[in-house]
Amino acid sequence: MILAVAKVMALQTVRDRGAIVLAFILPPLIFSIFATIFSGAGGSEANLDTTIVDLAKTPISERLVARIDEIDGITITEPETRTREFVSQLVKRGAVDNAIVILPPSSDDDSIPPIHILSNSSTQMTGSILNGHLQRLIQTEFPGVRMRRSAPVFEQLVGGLSTEQERSLEDNLSRLDNGDDQLGAGQDDGGNQGQLVTMELVDKEDDIDIVSYFAGAIAFMFLLFSSMQAAISLIEERHSSIIDRVAAGPGGVDVLVLGKFLFLTARGTCQVALIFLFAWIFYSVNIGGNFFSLVIVTIVAAMTASSLALFAASACTTRQQANAISSFVVLVFSAIGGSMIPRFLMPDWLQGVGWATPNAWIIEAYKEALFDGGSVLNSIGPLIPPLIAGIVALIAAIYLSRRRVYIS
Repeated sequence: MILAVAKVMALQTVRDRGAIVLAFILPPLIFSIFATIFSGAGGSEANLDTTIVDLAKTPISERLVARIDEIDGITITEPETRTREFVSQLVKRGAVDNAIVILPPSSDDDSIPPIHILSNSSTQMTGSILNGHLQRLIQTEFPGVRMRRSAPVFEQLVGGLSTEQERSLEDNLSRLDNGDDQLGAGQDDGGNQGQLVTMELVDKEDDIDIVSYFAGAIAFMFLLFSSMQAAISLIEERHSSIIDRVAAGPGGVDVLVLGKFLFLTARGTCQVALIFLFAWIFYSVNIGGNFFSLVIVTIVAAMTASSLALFAASACTTRQQANAISSFVVLVFSAIGGSMIPRFLMPDWLQGVGWATPNAWIIEAYKEALFDGGSVLNSIGPLIPPLIAGIVALIAAIYLSRRRVYIS
């Protein structure tokens, strides 16, 4: 009996192409997407687009810039103006992921780290990765720089150095600076006075943080899932002949499709509102900075998800087929479009592919509405592609529903 049940289930799976896709195609596809994201396309780390301003203009700083340019996973973008203010604006606008500013030597306060990493709070993780690269590079190839920072503290502890000792110390530090790693390379002074690198977040108050990013990203992914599941009722009503009786009325089948579209849009708007309300209460996400833009983006997002769901339900013939296809599409769209993993962590080519999904455009619209301090017009641009896709999907859903009633 157990074998008979297993045989029946196996036959059902073989005959259901949707089940085959979910069982054998979707898992490796999702794995490939995540593997590509975290491997950085080709096995290297995620590419960091970085600009550098060398205000020190010393042989050591120039050699440091050259070595940073050689690190795998870091792409150096030359700034038009080599000032801290200019590269800070580049980071703020998202033109680059991070900026490195090398300050000139200062005799006034040796405790100020000479290397500053400016990182947009929306890509704070990339700043931490860059910080790790710099710390490792300085530790292994520029040990004399760290020791030079600690030398004043050592001199105070021993009560001062003689002229001969100072000359010997400077000679050895110069040899270290020139790459002689036989004099303590890899050693760490362990004190705060030796700190060389510090990281600063640019426009943390106004820019997007990771919690705010996922508020919009997860909201749209669940919009797709919930709309798909609700739209499947269109198939059940078609099988139970309810749609035939509705089609005989004055409004025809269009009334049923548009009524479901209106309901799904209203319900989806409420769902997203609850998500952002939760984010505002528990995570201090700023939803009042441009509230009108947020409302517009949410309504368009709900309309797009509802239209796509109705189109999928109209195109499918069975509930099982609709479940399989909708799960497949939503998971792939969410993975590529940034609902599961922030798109700035993806390789460039995969970010380009992501623009083919509504998720990427909706997330970008939420970013413009909430975190870039722009007007309503800034949010309209990213909303145009999903809005067009939603209108086309709704028209297609009405056409397919009419056609099925006519054929039956």
